[in-house]
Amino acid sequence: MRLSRVISLAALVAGPAVGCGDSAGPAGVTMADLVGTWSMTRLQWTEIGGASRVFDFIANGGTMTVMVAADGSVTGSGSFALTGPFTLSGSLALQVDTIMLDLQAQADNPGAPTLTFPTAFSFALSGNTLTLTNTSTVFDFGFDGSGEAATLLMVLALQ
Repeated sequence: MRLSRVISLAALVAGPAVGCGDSAGPAGVTMADLVGTWSMTRLQWTEIGGASRVFDFIANGGTMTVMVAADGSVTGSGSFALTGPFTLSGSLALQVDTIMLDLQAQADNPGAPTLTFPTAFSFALSGNTLTLTNTSTVFDFGFDGSGEAATLLMVLALQ
């Protein structure tokens, strides 16, 4: 279960870093503002209610880099102790104040399960920092196969 959760975390990070289309986001953010190479500086799930547990992929040794192209395609790579290296691919669509994500993660470990990720993220761009939030996701804080309601916070820095 830990392996699937780690891969899920990696995939979630990569997806929200991009947008496509002609729509402008918060404060006039457009796809052109999102094109480039982004380093994940924070990828954190916080339990909603309950014990208010927190899991931060980056603080626990994970790494992730995401590349966003002008056409909205997303590629990336990263690593985590439980999964080893992984790659990311997919696309994002910018819809006014939301980034819609269609992302696939592929771990080098052939035993890694297929995962489903949140599809909608609110976002803010401040200078070279992109912050993405999903307040209705699920994370398995106990790594016991039982997911709990959570908020996902991702912070990326433009390289």
